Amino acid sequence: LTCVALIELAATFALFIAGLFYAAMPWHDLTLWRLEQTLAYSIAHPPNSLAIEKKKFFGFRYTDISECTYAVGEFRSSSLSRDELLRAYNHKFDPLSFIRNKPHIVIVENNTSLPLDNPADAWIVDFREKVAKNTNDMTYYLVYMYEEGKPWWGDIRCYE
Repeated sequence: LTCVALIELAATFALFIAGLFYAAMPWHDLTLWRLEQTLAYSIAHPPNSLAIEKKKFFGFRYTDISECTYAVGEFRSSSLSRDELLRAYNHKFDPLSFIRNKPHIVIVENNTSLPLDNPADAWIVDFREKVAKNTNDMTYYLVYMYEEGKPWWGDIRCYE
């Protein structure tokens, strides 16, 4: 009886430890989904703005730490000038709104770059290569939301 109890205890402990590596997955998926929904439904874009491409990132930014980083974004185009576009978005964000993270607006130009640990930097580099030939009086820009360095808490997708 003692041997069976030890085996059951060891199996329970092993399942508990294995469960810890998967326990946070639904929480992180929910956080990423919340960012996607906020970007899709809570941001008023200028009327003449068109969505071109959506992006999302979930995982770790560095190879030597364990953390979860979330980023969702949407490349858009508009006939508004750079300044008009930035002004249009600045008026649309209510500082008292329920949006916890204020969206970032980045105008995509030849020299546009973000810190290398920001997933949106790679998105911009790829996007610039795609639209380099179609710069006909359009302003291309990225609207994105970014949460960095959250604890990995058992999600193996963020563990290094």
